[in-house]
Amino acid sequence: MTPKPKKPGGGGTGGDGTTGKRPSQVSGGVDASKGVSSAHQAIDQHAQAGRAGGSGSGTPVNPSVPGPAGKIQLRLPSDRHQLNRVSPKSPAKAENTIILPEARDAVRQDVADIQAGKARWDPDTNSYVTESGRRYKVESNGTVFPVDGPGFVQLNRPEYKALQALIRFDGDVEAAKASVSRDPGIPPGSFDKASQVYQHYKK
Repeated sequence: MTPKPKKPGGGGTGGDGTTGKRPSQVSGGVDASKGVSSAHQAIDQHAQAGRAGGSGSGTPVNPSVPGPAGKIQLRLPSDRHQLNRVSPKSPAKAENTIILPEARDAVRQDVADIQAGKARWDPDTNSYVTESGRRYKVESNGTVFPVDGPGFVQLNRPEYKALQALIRFDGDVEAAKASVSRDPGIPPGSFDKASQVYQHYKK
């Protein structure tokens, strides 16, 4: 017998039953500052999620935007700046700006605003200042890094290392101090500011 022809399939999914579409990623907005009225603005309808160290704007590069944002796709700040992502292996530099967890989503929106030309470019300092009052600079590869402003805390090298010790010992100040007691580059006073920052740490 002659085999009957197969009926054409009508499903919209692939062989594995999936549609091939990726779920959209949308991030909610939060107020990046506590007690800083200049940063009181809702951003949940405009924030676009991005991976740490990945593309943070999703906005096409516009050559009319001043500064590096008009030449390269911007990337979110690296993990060493994100309080909840600081690890013992994070490089401690002479100057380190920490992004508090409550400012994380607002930073994503700031990066999108910079890419879109909605932030003020300061050619004297090679930095962008957003409407929220946060200042950023951009590395040659497009990675944005925080400088100062609401939701940011600046730490020097010893303070950053003290913070790493606190994270390693789950906030136990005495254990953290003991672990670095033989390091002359981390004096006990470094834990004062580091302890204040650690209070925002979320496990």
